[in-house]
Amino acid sequence: MNTPGNDISGEISTFGWDTVFAVRIDNVNAAIASHHTSPTTFSYTDPADANVYCSGGFGTWSVVRGGDGGGVNVQIPLEQVTGQMNDNAAYVAYTCAAASVIVTVRLTYFDTSQPTQQNLKVNPVSTSPDVPVVELYSSDFSTNPVVPAYAVYALQAAVMNWCTANLAAFEHVFSVIDINGEADTGDWAFLKPTSVSYAYVDGPTDDDAFLGVLTMTTGTPSGGLQQVLDTRIVQGTEEGAFCLSRGLLMNKLILPNLQLLWPNLQTGQVTISDDTLQLNPNESVALPQTQYQGNTYTPQLNEFTLTIEGAQLTIDAYTETVVQDGVTAWCRNVEQYTIVKGTNSSGQTTLAYQAVGTPQTSNGHYIAEWVQITDTILAVVLGIALAALAILSGGAAVPIIAIVGALIVGAVALSPTINGMIQNNDAPAIDLLQENIYAPIVWTDSQAFAVSTVDLNGSLRLGGALGFTTAPPSVERPT
Repeated sequence: MNTPGNDISGEISTFGWDTVFAVRIDNVNAAIASHHTSPTTFSYTDPADANVYCSGGFGTWSVVRGGDGGGVNVQIPLEQVTGQMNDNAAYVAYTCAAASVIVTVRLTYFDTSQPTQQNLKVNPVSTSPDVPVVELYSSDFSTNPVVPAYAVYALQAAVMNWCTANLAAFEHVFSVIDINGEADTGDWAFLKPTSVSYAYVDGPTDDDAFLGVLTMTTGTPSGGLQQVLDTRIVQGTEEGAFCLSRGLLMNKLILPNLQLLWPNLQTGQVTISDDTLQLNPNESVALPQTQYQGNTYTPQLNEFTLTIEGAQLTIDAYTETVVQDGVTAWCRNVEQYTIVKGTNSSGQTTLAYQAVGTPQTSNGHYIAEWVQITDTILAVVLGIALAALAILSGGAAVPIIAIVGALIVGAVALSPTINGMIQNNDAPAIDLLQENIYAPIVWTDSQAFAVSTVDLNGSLRLGGALGFTTAPPSVERPT
């Protein structure tokens, strides 16, 4: 099991999906048991021969390890099975007191009476000739062998035939999705799914096996994306974890919030790649004006790069400010940060930042040959360069990442309240972000999402408790 302190190296990927929300299969199975959604009996008769039949009882079905991607393994306990098989033109009765089979199934989303709501359930029909409704993964008759032993294959065939025709009898809803046919609007639209899928990932123990909902939230087609979960998405004692992709962070969070800070920054002036947001060559952005010794100056942002690589967010910015004809002050600032869970002055959980290393700041000036250099000019140049640095950092030497983080968890708007908190080295609570993560994707038996861990590692990962009403005994609840 991934426990705090273990070395979890490498970036955590969403594999092209905008968001991923995953939980442990232990909690999934606890919900299956508490809702009694497993079929309790089965009865199969061979349509070609009414004298070939099989019936019995089922125990509680459960998701078990061995699946991968879109294939989910389900264990089916068998109880008090009786049947009859055809053996060389003679009919032979067989029995089995208890056994189990593991089958591989696929899931799909079903419409509900609510126009935007879909339920994730087992898929009772095949979507491809190469993918049957159910596949036999393994069986276990070691405790109570079939009598006679050679009838085991007839019993397995009967159970598989019943499952193929009746898989819909397993009625469990794994999660409920609030989906929008096209990109929504509003502050939290970037978290509302426009298309969905699912994935399972295996681990060495049940604690490390996860089922996840995969979403696109911006209307971008999901065709071609794989049903894959990162093996490290849920960690420690977390019940579940939510990941926002690096692309979603760049396009829908960081860029819009930079435009709030710098209103003259236009979307067309930047290029966003997989891991970098960069001001295009030969572009210049007029930053908010600054005052120095009673005069007003306008810094120009001439170079800007924001890169997310692993756990590190690097900001490299270069400004020039015209002081007077023939005199220009310049400033370059390079800073590295990571995003973590923090606590504000009210004791509430926030998104916080941590500096990585020491900022690299340099400044200087360009002075035309015809300008007479004086100590006064040099002092003004230095003062304006430092003032531009303050503008670049959001004012009062507050790093950009602190402002972006505050806006992400706030109302995604630079309200006076949020602005005041930022300037006082504080931040709004993460409550709104938690609520808007949980609202569109609800795992059965969960209550709410309480974030206990935040880390930037390629994607932004938030892990925590989901308040499952029926906790599996093998998993301790996060405190």
